[in-house]
Amino acid sequence: MATRDRRRQRHEHTQPGGTRRPRGVRTTLLAAIAACALALIATGAGATPAAADHPEIQQPFFADHTRTCQYSYAEGELNWAATHDPEPHHVDVTGVVAEKHPDDCDTHWVTYAEFTAYIKGGTEPVDFASVPLGELDLTLSGDPALSEARIDLVTVRVCQNAGPSLPAFTCGEPVSVTPAGSAALTP
Repeated sequence: MATRDRRRQRHEHTQPGGTRRPRGVRTTLLAAIAACALALIATGAGATPAAADHPEIQQPFFADHTRTCQYSYAEGELNWAATHDPEPHHVDVTGVVAEKHPDDCDTHWVTYAEFTAYIKGGTEPVDFASVPLGELDLTLSGDPALSEARIDLVTVRVCQNAGPSLPAFTCGEPVSVTPAGSAALTP
């Protein structure tokens, strides 16, 4: 009988308070913790998000134009969205097109802003939008057939038009914005 008690003592250990539990419980508990940790790693809970590979890039823009006493401008933000092929690349535009003028100013000229998206180093236009006064909330999209070609330049230009009966218009200098920042250039 003494031999059986010695064998039992080797397979059990004493917890605080004098109670005994089999060693297999501790080993099973450690194995369960290790299995949970491996499951978290395998399911990607410990992985970095996919957007870290190519995060969204936000760049501010400002373009303006003055004709006599009427001052017009467009300002806001261009957001180069993180996309994965075969999703078409796009740039979201938010902001405002607005004007300021004194009360005695002739304001029959209509203000609008033009946005043009380019690919291939700013050499090939792929999308265009003309937006009237007001809030900006639009998307410039790349060509779905050219999913590998990313929009790498957006130009913003503010214009004033004399109306549909008169084909006269004037525009300010275009402002070019890239994912890296902005410059007052044209492509």
